[in-house]
Amino acid sequence: MKQSRLLFKKEWVSILADAGERVGENEETFHEVEGELIEFRETSGIVVLKGGILASVPMYRIQMLEA
Repeated sequence: MKQSRLLFKKEWVSILADAGERVGENEETFHEVEGELIEFRETSGIVVLKGGILASVPMYRIQMLEA
């Protein structure tokens, strides 16, 4: 994801501007963004975010909102 953020700066700024910032169980701050899960791969899922950005996200970070 770091490389994606470097290559698509404007798109990531837009995504994070709309993201809700939260604090997790371990006092870890994270941003909550919505996307469409398009594929599972071993321990991660391929998600399409706003602006068409593809991201490989670890499965433990994905929460299904609707099926």
